[in-house]
Amino acid sequence: MIDSEGYDLFPEFADVFAVAKKNGIEHIFSAQFLGNAGYQGNSLASRSAPADIPGINGDYADALHWEGNLYQSFAANDARRPVTFVTQMTSPVDGKLYTLAKPQFHKYYDESVVGNQGNPPKICRS
Repeated sequence: MIDSEGYDLFPEFADVFAVAKKNGIEHIFSAQFLGNAGYQGNSLASRSAPADIPGINGDYADALHWEGNLYQSFAANDARRPVTFVTQMTSPVDGKLYTLAKPQFHKYYDESVVGNQGNPPKICRS
């Protein structure tokens, strides 16, 4: 049992990674950082974004999760799986829905900076 001290679990798993909920009730220890501007800061968002969808500037650098069977380790009905991974994305340029060849790690992707994942706003992750 958690002795509250103001902490609790978010009602939704996705809330843990939501920029709008930084330093929230579930964040016991959080690091605040800026995007990867000038090769300094966080590069998780751009590494988590696909590279072959128009208007999304990712690089698939985290694709090793596939070889390590991380996606496959989640049960199909696990509510964390669609938060952690994405299998389809809509292009902000042409509006088309693209199906990814392999599920892509997604929980650090910031929808507010789709065209520039290398410079997301100040975010926190725990």
